[in-house]
Amino acid sequence: MSLNLLSIRPKVVTPCSSCQAGRLSPLWRVASVILLLAAGSVTSAAEPAVKPADEALEAAGEHLGRGRYAEALEAYRALTGLTGEAEIAAARGTARCLVETGQLEEARKILETAIKAHPRSARLRADLALLQLQRGLFEEARKSIEAALQRDADDPLARLAEARLLTETGQLQEAGNAWRWFVRYYNRVQPTGAEELLAVGEGALQYARWNSVSQIFGFVLNTLCTDALKDDPDAWQALSLSGELLLEKHNRAEALPEFRKALAINPRAAAVQVWLARAALDQQETAEAERLAELALKINPAYVPALHIQADLAFARGALPEADRILQQAAEVNPHSQQTLARMAAIHVLLGHPPAGQVEGLLEQIEKIGEYQGNRKGRFAEITIQVAERNPRPGVYLTEIGTALESRRQYFAAEQFYRAAMRVMPQLAEPKTALGMLYMRIGRTDEARTILDDAFKADPYHVRVSNMRKVLKVLGDYDRIATEHFIVHVDQERDRILGEYMAEYLEEIYPELVREFGFEPPARTHFEIYSTARGLSGHQWFSARMIGLPWIQTIGASTGVIVALTSPAESQKPFNWARVLRHEFVHVITLQQTQFHIPHWFTEALAVRSEGYPRPDEWNRLLLARVPQGDLRTLENLSQGFTSPKSPEDWQFAYCQSRLYAEYMTTLAGAESLSRMLAAYRQNHPTEKAVQDVFGIDIEQFEAGYRKYLEDLTAELKSGRGTNLDGLDLEETRAAFVQN
Repeated sequence: MSLNLLSIRPKVVTPCSSCQAGRLSPLWRVASVILLLAAGSVTSAAEPAVKPADEALEAAGEHLGRGRYAEALEAYRALTGLTGEAEIAAARGTARCLVETGQLEEARKILETAIKAHPRSARLRADLALLQLQRGLFEEARKSIEAALQRDADDPLARLAEARLLTETGQLQEAGNAWRWFVRYYNRVQPTGAEELLAVGEGALQYARWNSVSQIFGFVLNTLCTDALKDDPDAWQALSLSGELLLEKHNRAEALPEFRKALAINPRAAAVQVWLARAALDQQETAEAERLAELALKINPAYVPALHIQADLAFARGALPEADRILQQAAEVNPHSQQTLARMAAIHVLLGHPPAGQVEGLLEQIEKIGEYQGNRKGRFAEITIQVAERNPRPGVYLTEIGTALESRRQYFAAEQFYRAAMRVMPQLAEPKTALGMLYMRIGRTDEARTILDDAFKADPYHVRVSNMRKVLKVLGDYDRIATEHFIVHVDQERDRILGEYMAEYLEEIYPELVREFGFEPPARTHFEIYSTARGLSGHQWFSARMIGLPWIQTIGASTGVIVALTSPAESQKPFNWARVLRHEFVHVITLQQTQFHIPHWFTEALAVRSEGYPRPDEWNRLLLARVPQGDLRTLENLSQGFTSPKSPEDWQFAYCQSRLYAEYMTTLAGAESLSRMLAAYRQNHPTEKAVQDVFGIDIEQFEAGYRKYLEDLTAELKSGRGTNLDGLDLEETRAAFVQN
């Protein structure tokens, strides 16, 4: 998390003679960081209270702070005859307008021209260094930082650029000292200017993260950001920083109002739009995330975090070539961004490009990449080696790869990258937290407990970590009912008898499902049944177990390794627990069988089909409403119907369509075609290739045939032939009655 400090509007300061001579007197050391003396507070008897140039600068700065970038740029360029600090302020303001609208090269030229005119200005060089870092120009930034600090060793923006550069180049001990500087600077100087306070805020937060000083989080939220707004009511960056910190801790409820208040000041703050997009994406609100990312890019076409959102959206829907294309755009702005390169590398891992042993070898020697003697072929190796040559401790790069892989259920690959990140950059909290959460997803609760306890000690404000530790305590109190193939966890007092029935039923269906899918999980599968405990409902505990937050829309879920569900005794609406257990265990089988490469829609199709129940009337109504309108998803976007449905009906129809895709496949090539599709996914083949190999037709022909299949089915429903129970035996009829 880094704040773009090039967007704070510049203010005029008139330096004293000792500062002009390159020295700071104790009195001026405090005054110099304020950047703006209160209007009219220092005037000469012979001068008006406010000079016309000051008024014009103030007006331009207000345009900038309010996001009126075109007006601000015009106002700054109209200023003529400026000298000294006023000319510096105008140059900085002009550059910031250009940065905020993606004109980075033009901003560079403005700053370099101003530096030639004002060679003694440290702040101009600090601005240039931050811009150079934004573009990945590390060597140029190093020179600008050195020059700035030679002129003012206490310039917070120059120090911020220095800390970022040291971090990006893997000089972690030096970087740690650089982040600590901000804490000492604040204690020594007590700055009051918004720009300085926000620089201190970023630096102090990074120091706090690296050193587990959680008290600083509250101090930044409640003191630094508040004081920055007192100095400059238009400092929307203070509100954005508050929102970023709260969202980092998964405190969405308090984060979103901060972002909205920031946009009330500057509705064209691309950074805030992207943070809101990230918050939407965290909730699977993909349409909103897409809208916000597009809005940010209209404001600033060169804003790399907005491109990351777009790439993540493409990544989530499996459009890996599209994601890679977007990331290439981001790399044109900053070819050395760890976040960009990590996403690129993850794509190549998912496509199966790294040969056997290459990932392990590179991770093992990433700190001494020059000594790596293994296979260097392929894009993944090329990217990783280049990153490690610039930064032998690329913890951010490794963590981002792990996050991307985990989002595609590649848990065991993600674990490798999280562990490597923890080894090379132990200061980072993110890989530790992520690994603890991953271990919860794959049922390694003892290991998760150790990691999450450490994570909580380091950061007690992290909501998901706190919630997951509470889940572990509840789970630890449960009885374990162990059978040959399953372990069922239940509350002894509330659900012990139910748990025994569940265990018996699971063993009963185990041989049938293993035979049907031709795969047997290598370890016993854990089923966790959550009931009311410690003042929270079973559904809240189930939700916390699955996502670390207290609400999820379903009653049961599987990670492919473990299954969790709300106790049937607590559900507001009765449900068939045997049906849910069967459904979720099919997910366990098909996910593990395909090494987690199976698309979401296909594992749902097989799970629903395996339940053995007739199609419910609700689905028939949806078919009658949607098929004639062409309101259908294709295999390209069907999985999004589960992860980000537009409505509850859309979610239901995703299940309906998935099941009908499976049934259509059996009409083309028999039931064995489903097994052949599973085999194709196990080989990590994309759906287009799997369809071509299994059915001998391309995806366009397949989709056309599927639409015809739905049209014929809808015609049957209209005629009434698709809704009767003729031909069903008594048990099937009873099941249909219960379901409908």
